[in-house]
Amino acid sequence: MLDRPAPHQMILLVSGIAGVVGLMSCLSSQSVDPGCGCGATPLCSEGCQSSCGCCDCSNDRCTPEGIMACMGGCFDLIPCPDRDSCFLKDNLEAVCAESINDCDGVRQAYDNEIALSPITTARSGSSALIPGVYAPPCIPNDCEIVPGHCAAGLDTCWFVGKPSAELERLASLYTRLGCASSVECVCPEPPFAIACEVAPDGGTWNVEGEHYTSACVVH
Repeated sequence: MLDRPAPHQMILLVSGIAGVVGLMSCLSSQSVDPGCGCGATPLCSEGCQSSCGCCDCSNDRCTPEGIMACMGGCFDLIPCPDRDSCFLKDNLEAVCAESINDCDGVRQAYDNEIALSPITTARSGSSALIPGVYAPPCIPNDCEIVPGHCAAGLDTCWFVGKPSAELERLASLYTRLGCASSVECVCPEPPFAIACEVAPDGGTWNVEGEHYTSACVVH
């Protein structure tokens, strides 16, 4: 079935050191100007260099080098044996994928990334998109049909919108580990006509109770 995430889930999962954390959770007990926003969570080996103080982290992250383990006020870098082999478990704990035994975990991380992104996903065995509004908000190039990773065994036939770099990285890692590929992909035909459109007459598109001025529209 088509995976169309609810708008409140439309949060991009960020990989790397400089992820932004909410200001309300990052102001520490340091004596800093209340109007001064905290800096990015630093590496533990470097310490905070921001005059406004640094944000605390809330969970682990992945980098090309390995795991950024959240230690509260800083990240501890733990290299993985292979580059770009880190993935996040359901509890947001980062681990290094080292063998075919990690395939299920990488697949789950892949599905979690889809759930957190605004793209619309067609999976093997799902129905074709019916006319309607999808993947809001958008700019013109957001509504292109992009091939998925069904042949790699991840059951995604195509996406409405460009997949995140993290999604592509996880698909590549799944293949690199030698995880099982799909025996047969039964994919629906992509829509013949889809475009990013502004809601008519200065109004908004209503998508699952949320309102947007632009969205991908299938006719």
